[in-house]
Amino acid sequence: MDYRLLWPCIFMFGFDNRMVLALRWNGRPSDKSLQVNLNDNEPCFNSIVSLLVSDPVSDPEGTLNYSLVSQTPDGQFTLKGERVMCNDSALRTKGHVTYTLSVRVSDDIESINDTFNVTVIGLPTTSTESTSTVTSTAPSTSTAPSTSTAPSAVVNNCASNPCQNNGTCFSDVGQFRCECQIEWTGEQCHKKNENGSFSVGLKAMKCLSFCLPLVLGLCGGYGRPF
Repeated sequence: MDYRLLWPCIFMFGFDNRMVLALRWNGRPSDKSLQVNLNDNEPCFNSIVSLLVSDPVSDPEGTLNYSLVSQTPDGQFTLKGERVMCNDSALRTKGHVTYTLSVRVSDDIESINDTFNVTVIGLPTTSTESTSTVTSTAPSTSTAPSTSTAPSAVVNNCASNPCQNNGTCFSDVGQFRCECQIEWTGEQCHKKNENGSFSVGLKAMKCLSFCLPLVLGLCGGYGRPF
C-alpha cells in the first residue's frame, strides 16, 4: 500500500481539526450584566470583566492580543491584559448612565469580537442623563415694590394764626387764605382798607335813614318813614 496517498487525507483532517478548535469566547461579555457601583469603596479597583477565550492551537503561555476597539461615550475605560478597567473619577465627571464597549481578541490566525454595555450606578443627582423634570410649585417670591402709598398727613396751615385784625383763616393745600374784616385788607389782613371806612359809613347812613323815621313814628314824631 502506498502511504503517500494518505497524506492528503491527513492534511484535510488537520485542517478540519483546526476549524473545530477555533478561537472562541469562554464567557462572552455581552452575556453578562456588567455594572460599576460608584457607592462602593474604590469601585474601579477590580476589573469590570475579563476577556476569557479558548484557543487550543495557541501557545499555552498565550499569544493572544486584546484590544478595546471603541467606547461610546468616552468613559476612559482601559485594558490591562485581558481585563477591562474603569476610571471612577471620569465616570463621575461624565455623568452618563450607560456605556457601550467593543472589544477584540485575536491570535496569529483569527480574531473574535464582542460588544457589550456597562451600567453606572450611584451617580450624583446632577447626572446629565437624568430625564425627570421637576416643576416648581413654590409661591412667587417677587420683591417688586408696592404701588400703594400711605395717605399724607393733614397739615393745618392756620395753626400759627397768620390772619391779623380778627381775620378768618382757611387752610388750603400748602398754603392759607385770610378772609379779612371790611376795614382791613392784604394777605394777612394787615393793611388798612381805605374803601372799607366809606363802606361802613354808607351802611350806617342807610340804616339811619330807614330806622330813624320808624323810631320817631312809633314815638309820635315826624310821621311815617319815607
